[in-house]
Amino acid sequence: MIASRSALGLVSLSALVSTMNLGCLGPELTFAADDGSGGGSTGSTGGTGGTGGAGTTTATSSAGGAGGTGTTSGPGGGGGSGGGGNCQSPEDCPDTGSFCVARTCEAEQCGTENLPADTALPSQEPGDCRLVACDGEGGTVDLVDDGDLPEDFNDCTIDLCSSGEPSNDPEPLDTPCGAGGTLFCDGAGQCTGCGNPSECSGIDDDCKARTCEGGVCGVDFTADGVAIDVQTAGDCQLAVCDGAGNVTDQIDDGDVPDDLEECTAESCDGGVPGSTNLETGIPCGEGPTCDDAAFPPVSKPQDICSGFGACVAQAEEPCPAAPPCFVPTCEGVSCGNEPSAIDVPCDFAGSLDGFCDGFGSCVECTSDDQCGVDESCDLGAGQCESTCGNGSLDGDETDTDCGGSCPADCGFGEGCLTGEDCQSTFCGTDLTCEEAKVVFITSTPVFANVGGAAGGDTTCQAFAASAGLPGVFMAWLSDVGSSPSSRFSPSTAPYRRPDGAVVASDWLALTSGVLQNAIIIDELGNTVFGGEVWTGTDFSGIGNGDDCGDWTSLAGTGGVGVSSATDLAWTTVYSQFCNRDNVRLYCFQQ
Repeated sequence: MIASRSALGLVSLSALVSTMNLGCLGPELTFAADDGSGGGSTGSTGGTGGTGGAGTTTATSSAGGAGGTGTTSGPGGGGGSGGGGNCQSPEDCPDTGSFCVARTCEAEQCGTENLPADTALPSQEPGDCRLVACDGEGGTVDLVDDGDLPEDFNDCTIDLCSSGEPSNDPEPLDTPCGAGGTLFCDGAGQCTGCGNPSECSGIDDDCKARTCEGGVCGVDFTADGVAIDVQTAGDCQLAVCDGAGNVTDQIDDGDVPDDLEECTAESCDGGVPGSTNLETGIPCGEGPTCDDAAFPPVSKPQDICSGFGACVAQAEEPCPAAPPCFVPTCEGVSCGNEPSAIDVPCDFAGSLDGFCDGFGSCVECTSDDQCGVDESCDLGAGQCESTCGNGSLDGDETDTDCGGSCPADCGFGEGCLTGEDCQSTFCGTDLTCEEAKVVFITSTPVFANVGGAAGGDTTCQAFAASAGLPGVFMAWLSDVGSSPSSRFSPSTAPYRRPDGAVVASDWLALTSGVLQNAIIIDELGNTVFGGEVWTGTDFSGIGNGDDCGDWTSLAGTGGVGVSSATDLAWTTVYSQFCNRDNVRLYCFQQ
């Protein structure tokens, strides 16, 4: 027969826990005694001795009180539990180690309380016709429970408890069975006539499944100890099958509860949930924090545990004052300092006669208008000094320490506003002194497959950069689509070698066929005595088609000039084999 266990008139676990949390006093409530001992109750006839008194509470747990004295018919009670430290609630007190002995906290002193007799333990063996309960004196007792029927999930047996003894005798022959009573018992405890398991009575679950084999209903039980799918989190128990179709609990000390409080540590001990308050000073809650929305910024230390399970919030405090030319600020979650804004007044040599430089230092000046009429501000030193000769571009100078009212005029490539600012007396349209355009022969040979005229320009720029020559440099080189006459920017200023000698007074003179001086000085100022130069270009700057396959091949020939010449031969004298490795380039500044 399928039967469910009837509810017993016993104290429920949830009601018990509620009573414990309120600190209500049971009939066997004991508290700490001043002398560390307590009187136990006297055992009744056939019963166990009384529970011993709780020990004296000190900073550390003390010894328990003496056990109660039993009668001749019952043994004496066990010794009382050791005294606990000061408490705010029962949860602050040491665990009693027994489900049937609860912790109490009265007048900030830990004690113990025996749970009422017949309080059922949370873990029971289903279907054994027995009930394990508290005996009211801190121990347990095994009681008869004829309502705890031995369910075998078989319609054709009678599940029965008789004075605590279970049995499953067969139902009479032809007793209806199965789903809807459409089958019949065979008198031997079997339900017969099924075609599939769904015709058999019962419900399949994690611990059992109906079967129909040879027309006989049966049940397959899940093996003992297999966990079911749905569990109660944090109860220190694991719900498992018992191998007979029932669900029973196993101790699972890994199923730790969580009370969502930061300052408590939850645990399981022998299947019983517990909670311990963390020590004073353990970090919790918020912090450390620093908020620079206000001025000065405010900081807050890390919140800490009180030692009684509470997280104590810490107070905010203003950040300390900063040194001169600094302001208080937040560095992450802590107070710090950062440089104050530039030009904030500060004490340099006297009272507020200086300025903060924006980097945390007090200096004499941060700009020229803070200095005298004939002075400028040396930003590196933060001091006022004469404008000319200070290595900086300031005042009315057109370039560093030259031009304007400075006695020194500016050289080639330096800034200018008029010709009076330049040593050459010529200020170009780009407002730089155009004393001359530099022309040089490369200090080392260049292979003919340089990559066209554009590759030649890149090569010249590299030679110039290595020597520290400013500006854009191009090669006197022509290919099928480009030549100096189409690529160069014709100059009205002289073309000069790095040693200052004039090669030609301007573009027209350069392309006249006659040079004032041969191009025999390299980018480093050294003389290159004679030598061939790749050009593929006639004196007018136009390509002549003799260009080693547009300067991409080492095969064939290419037109060359001779660097020592000042007549037409400087740019075109004959064809040379493209595989030569001793031919150079002319490079012109634009």
